[in-house]
Amino acid sequence: MFVKEHLLDKLKMDSTTINHADFMAVENKAFPHQWVGKSVREVPFEQLDAIGPGAGLSSNANDMAQWLQFLLEGQSEYSSIIKNTLSPQTLAKAEMFFSKEEAWLEKIFFPNSNFLTYGMGWFIHDYKGVILCQAPGLTDGMNGLMALIPELNLGIVILNNLEAPFFSHSVLFHVIDHYQGEIKDWNQILLNILHESSSEK
Repeated sequence: MFVKEHLLDKLKMDSTTINHADFMAVENKAFPHQWVGKSVREVPFEQLDAIGPGAGLSSNANDMAQWLQFLLEGQSEYSSIIKNTLSPQTLAKAEMFFSKEEAWLEKIFFPNSNFLTYGMGWFIHDYKGVILCQAPGLTDGMNGLMALIPELNLGIVILNNLEAPFFSHSVLFHVIDHYQGEIKDWNQILLNILHESSSEK
């Protein structure tokens, strides 16, 4: 209840639920889907109360916009925590998170990054001269991605009811590039990376 009373209620995030029962009682909600071969099928909702801190909140675009604005402005009793959380504490090589066999993932999730750190649920790395903080999430049939670029005062949230994390990152980098006046076909870029990886195995 602490999260609801001290954060959700104060930010007027009235559509965000904190347990499975409350979420299932919501009538207007998306249903999870997965790829099966070349088709998509609906799958059951996961019961996630046991891992509440990792995937227990269910929300919508309006409420997530409130949350992103709160994080970017940081004008609250939690401002020092927010500032410290979204600041890289150490510089590290991106390879520290992946084995050589998984290095291709770096090209998809952290393209052209010079450093990569992780803490408090955020991957923090550089992208085209700015600090990008991203928090991806995945459950059965659902995929979400939240990102902040404090230097640009830009927050992005991508929610979809299909296990498609590569799609989410395609949208993420397309939006950031567009915001900086550049257009790239990230769908094709990521498809090429996936095809190259498949051919090497």
